[in-house]
Amino acid sequence: MGIVQNLYTNIDNGLKGLNKGLSTGLPKLDEITGGVQRSTYYTIFGLSGTGKSALLSYCYFYRLLKDNPNKDILIILYSLEVSAEIVYAKLLSLYLYETYGLIVPFMELLSKSKTLTEERYRYVLMGKEWLESIENKFIVFDKALNAKKLYHSLVPILQSKGILEKQGDREVFIPND
Repeated sequence: MGIVQNLYTNIDNGLKGLNKGLSTGLPKLDEITGGVQRSTYYTIFGLSGTGKSALLSYCYFYRLLKDNPNKDILIILYSLEVSAEIVYAKLLSLYLYETYGLIVPFMELLSKSKTLTEERYRYVLMGKEWLESIENKFIVFDKALNAKKLYHSLVPILQSKGILEKQGDREVFIPND
């Protein structure tokens, strides 16, 4: 299938209501972007400390996973600055706040700024089940990366969800569903 045919397939799918994305939790952002779209790669970059992780953690990870527990969602994050454990700690912080009204920054979760109290630790344990429920839906690669490593890390994941079809000089991912 060529690019023009793909375009018209997408237009037809839109007429059937199939192109609406999942909410980021920010209605204005959803209005501009159409929400989080399947089979779409998002590249967020900027200087350290400009809010990239906060935006991603809330809109593109937490909201999607929390609001859509029964959807077949797969999020793959290539984190060049932050370890997988810190990414998950930030999600746990959001979960604790939303679920219990408890503010526990990730630095406190890891007892880096101050030691976590026993009371707070009990809440942290209550969040473990949710984190485990998303672990197969949210894959974090936090090691050094180049184009070849990126390709080889993605191929097995994509092949488990569909096929890679050669179209001219490019490969196109076609999901199973």
